[in-house]
Amino acid sequence: MISLSAIFAAVACSSKSGSSSSPSAPSQPVPTPTPTPTPNRAPVINSATASPVVGLQASHAIAFSASASDPDGDALQYRWTFGDGETASGQTVSHIYQTSGTMAVAVAVSDGSATTTTDAAVSIVSLGGIWFSADPCDVGGTISCASQQGFYFTLTQTGSAVTGSWQVFTLGPVKFLPSLFNVYPVTGSVSTSSPRIHLDVAAMGSSGNPIPECFTLDSNADVTELGGYYVGGVCGGTPVTAQIPRRNPFVRTTTVPHP
Repeated sequence: MISLSAIFAAVACSSKSGSSSSPSAPSQPVPTPTPTPTPNRAPVINSATASPVVGLQASHAIAFSASASDPDGDALQYRWTFGDGETASGQTVSHIYQTSGTMAVAVAVSDGSATTTTDAAVSIVSLGGIWFSADPCDVGGTISCASQQGFYFTLTQTGSAVTGSWQVFTLGPVKFLPSLFNVYPVTGSVSTSSPRIHLDVAAMGSSGNPIPECFTLDSNADVTELGGYYVGGVCGGTPVTAQIPRRNPFVRTTTVPHP
């Protein structure tokens, strides 16, 4: 016969054994690594050009152009400083200088975060100084060297305005028409289209009557020579249509070969 005390002891033992076990902890998700951001790379300027690299003050429009690329494919902005206090934006721009000198030009290319800059230089030339032209004597027997004449301008340029003086004199050994040794005032201007240079001379005849001398000129590429057209009697900016007769171009000089 089974004892009740034995059954109760077995149940109690079984109950104690079950109460000692615990459920397992739930598994945690593995965190996803945060990707490291790619650092921004600066733009690369491939070229920066100016054309022409020499220009006449207040006359020649200098065209500037730059080419750049961005390693990240970002959109680019171009910013120019022209060396005279003026600026402009754009991949291709132009500028007319109102002062002379060597201009330090810079273009800055930005992708919004990083900027790359490169430099260029242009030379802007003023008409200020002495410009001399002599008759080409003994060319085809037209002008003898004994009566060869020289013209010269002494000019000052401020912005597009030109002022100064003009003189004619005899270079040969025979001095004639002494009244032509007088110095006459010059007024003029430069423009942005050919002919670029307009010079009006308030010349006077030997009797005191006005005989204006008018020049419309253009310079060569580096602004070291001036050539063009001349007429007497019609000035005030009127276009001159007669080719300067038997005259060499005006060249810049520091001295005047006055006899």
